Order: sequence, then structure tokens, then C-alpha cells
Amino acid sequence: MIGLKERFANKVGSVLKSLDVFHIESLPYTREKWVQCFDEYGYKKLDILIKHYSVKKSQVVSQTKQCIISGECLAQWRLVRQIMFEAHMV
Repeated sequence: MIGLKERFANKVGSVLKSLDVFHIESLPYTREKWVQCFDEYGYKKLDILIKHYSVKKSQVVSQTKQCIISGECLAQWRLVRQIMFEAHMV
């Protein structure tokens, strides 16, 4: 198993800050603001996470194994962010 220091060795701040995209309180507070940023909301942070987690480094073998598939992750994000916003507006 990979330790935290190895997993978060570089750019740890940006990776950890990017996890905020899944926190419901980080969403826009009004429908107007949501409409303004809907097409772009979360993609920069998600891109950082995809780059960080898309390849799992193995200490045992020199091969790498893909943890997530970026295209599927982006498609799921479009659904999840809408559900998060609707829950946030209740």
C-alpha cells in the first residue's frame, strides 16, 4: 500500500483543496449564480483530482494501473453537481 507521503508528495495543497468541490457548501447560493457558472463549475478542481488519481503508482512492480477513467469521471460529475445543487437549494 502506498503511504500518504508518497501519494501526496507533490502539489499536496492543490489536491486537498480540490476535494472541496464535493462539499455542498462550496456551491453557489443562488440559481442566478449557478446558471452563470454551471458550464464551468468544478472542472478545474476535478481536473486536478483526475490527474492525481488517474494513475496508481505501485512500489512492487514498475507498471502503473489506472484508478479512474477520466471520461467516465467527467460524465458522472455533470450528474452529481446538478444533484448537489438541487439538494443545496432545498
